[in-house]
Amino acid sequence: RGTGIVTRRPLVLQLYHSREEYGEFLHQPGKKFYDFDAICQEIEADTVRVCGGNKGLDPRPINLKVYSPNVLALTLIDLPGATKVAVGDQPEDIGEQIR
Repeated sequence: RGTGIVTRRPLVLQLYHSREEYGEFLHQPGKKFYDFDAICQEIEADTVRVCGGNKGLDPRPINLKVYSPNVLALTLIDLPGATKVAVGDQPEDIGEQIR
């Protein structure tokens, strides 16, 4: 949670029911994240790597698989939120890009 646009790239979140609890990113194959805070930090870091440090958007998704005994098999997609006014280094047509 944050102010303004927090989701600047689509996030494809795939949940898998399993005994072990960890997350894996498509852009870091084989690396398991066991700490939820580390997963959040990696989402932020990869967003900055691709979109820049300001408020830019990018249509390329972040793909995250979460394995846990506490979830059902489910895929969710978090898309960038609605905004009408460009801020920071966002393009002037930001409202159109989000549609």
